[in-house]
Amino acid sequence: MFINNKKINGKTFIISGISSGIGKEIARELIEKHGVKVYGIARNEQRILDFKQELKNKDNLLGYFLFDVSIEENWINLKKYFYEKDIKINGIINCAGILPKFSTFENTSVKDFRNIIDVNFYSCIYACEHILPILDKTTLQYVVNVASSASLVTFSGISGYASSKSALKSFTLCLASELDKKVNVTCICPGTTDTGIFRNQNATEKESRLIKKICSSPQKIAKKSIKAIIRGKKLKIVGYDAKLMNFFYKLAPNLTSKIISKILKKSGLSIFKQI
Repeated sequence: MFINNKKINGKTFIISGISSGIGKEIARELIEKHGVKVYGIARNEQRILDFKQELKNKDNLLGYFLFDVSIEENWINLKKYFYEKDIKINGIINCAGILPKFSTFENTSVKDFRNIIDVNFYSCIYACEHILPILDKTTLQYVVNVASSASLVTFSGISGYASSKSALKSFTLCLASELDKKVNVTCICPGTTDTGIFRNQNATEKESRLIKKICSSPQKIAKKSIKAIIRGKKLKIVGYDAKLMNFFYKLAPNLTSKIISKILKKSGLSIFKQI
């Protein structure tokens, strides 16, 4: 199938979560391959400055803002900035997210749930609420939310994370149906990816190496995600593990969930000891 890559060339995007992982690699790909102007959002300034150095002579295409995406006021202030500066924005890609330690519901506090949902779900609601109205209406607009394979398949230890990503997937697909001809809305569901999101898991060095082997690279996820965005896909499942789990879960949801949970519990890995 022919893909018209020029559709996004030279556009301007806001991307959250650009200091590492999928967000960083999507930003890199858009800047280096498509000449896209990116306004990134993150909290770690040093990582962004390091990223700008990696971009070399294209570092001028990366601007950034430092704030917590889970606080609505920050999005309101961002909207004011672009409106007052009369900067034309063509799309927003929400990549920021957290993966808490694997733990059963009984060992997860209400405070933990709120934090997970605030970052993984409400941040995207705020982004859409405040950025959608200022997108450039003279051209095709883009809204992209990065969910997870956890929104497709359920298993032990991820009740908070799966809930937040399932909500995000449903919201994004509803938005896609409401804004069908006005805005290209895409939900990306990546499988296990070698990103900084695993930092909170306190994995041993040996476990980290094992996780790295079974993960897709963020570069690969980014490339496939951008293709899906250009094609106007509503839902894109990325990663062999995500596709495999989704296939079997559709055939036998209860059995698939039990098998995955059992494999994790019997793996002997410390990051799964609480499930």
